[in-house]
Amino acid sequence: MDFQRQILKGLMNPYMPSSQRSFTDDEVCKHYLAGGFCPSELFVNTKSDLGPCDKIHDEHLREEYLKNSENDRYGWERDFYEYLQKLVSDLDRKIKRGKERVEMKIEESAQSKDEREEKTILLEDKIENIVKEIEKAGKAGNVKEATKQLKILEEKNTELATLKGDRIDPKVKKPMEVCEVCGAILVVNDCSQRLDAHLQGKQHSGYKRIREALEQNKALIEKLNKNRDYRRDDYYRHSSHDRDRSRDRDRERSRSSRDRDRERSHGRDYHDYRRYDRRSSRDRYRSRSPRRYR
Repeated sequence: MDFQRQILKGLMNPYMPSSQRSFTDDEVCKHYLAGGFCPSELFVNTKSDLGPCDKIHDEHLREEYLKNSENDRYGWERDFYEYLQKLVSDLDRKIKRGKERVEMKIEESAQSKDEREEKTILLEDKIENIVKEIEKAGKAGNVKEATKQLKILEEKNTELATLKGDRIDPKVKKPMEVCEVCGAILVVNDCSQRLDAHLQGKQHSGYKRIREALEQNKALIEKLNKNRDYRRDDYYRHSSHDRDRSRDRDRERSRSSRDRDRERSHGRDYHDYRRYDRRSSRDRYRSRSPRRYR
């Protein structure tokens, strides 16, 4: 029965009224509270899909969070913008690799174009020589040789037509570029309809929103980073001070221990000396006393 109640509570939990919740609840999305949007909701069913967010996104809870005067102590804004910076950093590396691939394809296309032009020139020269051989065989009445060269001429003309046809390859005629916002590979000077579809797509719109959020909140991000660095330095400063005090206490305990050992050693030496002195005195007394005879 308890298990069934837990399942029912889990199913009904997202629909609990905001008035019965606190923005500090674990079920509430802290990214949404800090930034006004959850990155996981931006890229659903795209190549950049971050996976579903099972937390609650509630505008009323965000308003309560923004009214709170102690938001800095939670660190949610810092976590939110650090996450956005990581997403953009990963994307920028992807954009760099995409540009390198596009440049490589451009170089390969240019190289293949030069190779085709060179092959075309050589093939045209060869065809010209074959025509001369046919004319020469015809004048000499060598029908067999002329027929043979005609067959070769047909093969070379077909090869030349194929080679020239490759020049109008649509892949070569349509150079590619990388979108600086989302990293998508685009056709340069593509039709406006496809370009508009790209600009309005989830991936482009999502990364655009992330970049704008980082750009618009530069001052806040710098402040958060400074506060983090200050707290870190303060932590190390106090830790160092505590370590110094601990070492001082250890040295003091060690010094006290040595002093006690020295005092005990001195006391033992003194008592040993006293016993030795008394024993020596008795021995001297006995040696001076007259012997007793029976």
